[in-house]
Amino acid sequence: MNTKAYTPIMLDSVGPRRSAAVEILAVAGLLALSTLVRIPLPFSPVPVTMQTFAVLVAAFAVRRTSAAAGIGLYVALGMVGAPFFATVTGATVGYLAAFLLTPFLVARIERPAVAIAAAMTLIYAMGAGWLMLWGGLNPAQAIMVGVAPFVIGDAMKAAAAYGVARWLRK
Repeated sequence: MNTKAYTPIMLDSVGPRRSAAVEILAVAGLLALSTLVRIPLPFSPVPVTMQTFAVLVAAFAVRRTSAAAGIGLYVALGMVGAPFFATVTGATVGYLAAFLLTPFLVARIERPAVAIAAAMTLIYAMGAGWLMLWGGLNPAQAIMVGVAPFVIGDAMKAAAAYGVARWLRK
C-alpha cells in the first residue's frame, strides 16, 4: 500500500478555499440527504442507502479532517434524535464507525480505485463485525445479512464515487 498522503483537489481550486465549517456542514448535509434513499430488506437489519457513496465522495472532495468531522456531526445529530439514521435499531453502528475512519484511510492511498476498495473493505468488516456483536451472529451469518446483499449496489456506488474522485483530481 502506498502511504503517500495527498491533498484533495478542491472543487473551487481556482477560487478562494472553502472554510472547514462549510466543508463539515456540506458533508453532514450530503450524508443526511443520502439516507433519504432507504430501502429496507426483509432479510437484513441493514437497509440499502446511498451513504457509502456519500462517504466515499466526501473523502475525496474535502480535507480528511473536514470529511471526518462532517461524518461525526451527522452521527452526533442522529444520536440526539435527528431523523438521519437509516435505522434506529443499532444495527448500523459498525458501518457508521467505519464511515468516520474512511477519510483517513482514503487520504493515505494514492490511487482512487485502491482507496475505494480499501474503504469498502473497512466498511464491510466493521459493519459485519458489529452485527456479530450486536445481533449475536456468527461470521457467516453477519456476512450474509450485512455484506452480501449490498455488494452489487455498493459496487455501482463505488464506481460512481471513483468517477467523481477522478474528476476531482483532474
